Amino acid sequence: MIRVIIRSYDVLAEVALWVLLIVATAIGYFQAGVAGALIGFGVSFVFSVMAFAPILMISDMRGSLKSIDASLKKSARSAVVATAPASVGPSAQAKDRREPSFGKPAAAVAHQGPVLRARPVTPNPED
Repeated sequence: MIRVIIRSYDVLAEVALWVLLIVATAIGYFQAGVAGALIGFGVSFVFSVMAFAPILMISDMRGSLKSIDASLKKSARSAVVATAPASVGPSAQAKDRREPSFGKPAAAVAHQGPVLRARPVTPNPED
């Protein structure tokens, strides 16, 4: 139930903002004509930006984090497939450049992802 509320919040907030802009523009038009409509639209727009922008930015960040998480999971799955040895023999172990597992099962080692190695530091000749 909580996830339904969270997912529907973005849609409801967007609908509420559009309704606020339309109603404020209509009220301004009926009060003072075209100039009132422009003032009503402007005031309601500024109010909407000030009141709802932080909430909508958090929602946008949530969506960005979901896409980053999905791409990381996708790259982790492809790295596991790419680094898995083809066979289990001395020749396959010589080609495998991952760090030793220290008694861990092969499945646990495969889920760790690629091992990052430090590059050697070369002195700068200009120093």
